[in-house]
Amino acid sequence: MEKIKNAFSKRTRNIVLFMLLDVCALLISSLLAIALRFDFFNVPDMYLYNISISFIFDAGFLILIFAMYKLYSRIWSYSSI
Repeated sequence: MEKIKNAFSKRTRNIVLFMLLDVCALLISSLLAIALRFDFFNVPDMYLYNISISFIFDAGFLILIFAMYKLYSRIWSYSSI
């Protein structure tokens, strides 16, 4: 019973870690896209504000879709030792 409890908690931690990594990748890709658009200099504040607002919705939508299609639980079928 203890092995199952430890495995579940480790799996849950890994899933949360993957969620955080996906959200970070989303944020970095959004910021790099805008920075690339303005050659990494003089990005207007309006665009940065719009990214900060849309990021909240995008992150929620990303986690919702990934959870709905069970993508985080399917990762473990491809990873093994």
